[in-house]
Amino acid sequence: MLFHLRLRGLPKSRAAEILALIGLVDQAKTRVDKLASGLARRLAFGSAILHKPQALILIEPFARCDEATISLLGDLIRREAANDVAILILAEDDANLAPISDTIYHLNKGRISEAFNPQAEQPAALPFKIPARQEGKVALVNPGDILFADAEEGRAFITTREGRLPTQFTLGELEERLSRSGFFRAHRGYLVNLQHVKEVIPYTRNSFSLKLDDEANTEVPLSKSAASELKELLGY
Repeated sequence: MLFHLRLRGLPKSRAAEILALIGLVDQAKTRVDKLASGLARRLAFGSAILHKPQALILIEPFARCDEATISLLGDLIRREAANDVAILILAEDDANLAPISDTIYHLNKGRISEAFNPQAEQPAALPFKIPARQEGKVALVNPGDILFADAEEGRAFITTREGRLPTQFTLGELEERLSRSGFFRAHRGYLVNLQHVKEVIPYTRNSFSLKLDDEANTEVPLSKSAASELKELLGY
């Protein structure tokens, strides 16, 4: 913070003001690389507004943030906008953006495919289902009923308490559809519904699994990198 102030020729008192604003006064002496991901996002935002800019470009401001940080950053973004700061937010999806945006643009291959005012009344959304093949029929599965999905020969299969069903999607395509429904990429070949995870089991320093809440106590592999990401995401 002091480094950025020196670069811009700003008074040191501005650092204390910003740390209070982003709720990091108690972390003032903490090394940046030791901050939890949500706190690091707060610090990045604070650094961006040190010099009271007229415009801000924010890239994934809520990524890997806890609910308290999402709420705080949302309030701060609205505060900057109310002070006539022009703000452009770039994100993979529009989760958490509706309350703070005047206009949301959806891009498809670099072109605007949709633009809307999230504050305006939107038509009621249709129920969201995942289609899967079942004995010559197409079963429409509620995402909340899916325990996990895995890949086999390039195709994604979904597992519910009733069994395993093939889909027409790749695991990446399925992840894109389920990204807002609490699913987490636990391993390159597994996508798990976090609402059905009851335990994180470390077997060795580099080996983990997730135990689900079904009758069989199914275990889904968890990669080392995903285990670190999940730890930051859930804050345990």
